[in-house]
Amino acid sequence: MNTNFTKNSRGKRVLHVDAQTGGATPSACGTVWVYSTDSLSVIGPLQLCSGESLSVDIDDREWGVLVESEDHLVVDVWIE
Repeated sequence: MNTNFTKNSRGKRVLHVDAQTGGATPSACGTVWVYSTDSLSVIGPLQLCSGESLSVDIDDREWGVLVESEDHLVVDVWIE
C-alpha cells in the first residue's frame, strides 16, 4: 500500500498508522516507511503488527506511507 497525503496547514503535524488483521492470521506484521514526497526524508523501516499503532512527527511537506507485508493487514493512516 502506498498512500500520499497533502494538508494545507503549516507547522508540525503527527502522522498516525494503525494496523489490524485483515485475515485469519491474528498476529500479522508489516514494515512501514514514512517518506516526504520530495524524496528528502524517509523514516523507517519500522515494524508494525496487528493491533499496534505508531505516530510520527512530520512537517508541512507532503508525506506518503509505504507498508509491505506478507500477511493481510488493514492499515488506517491519518494526519492530525
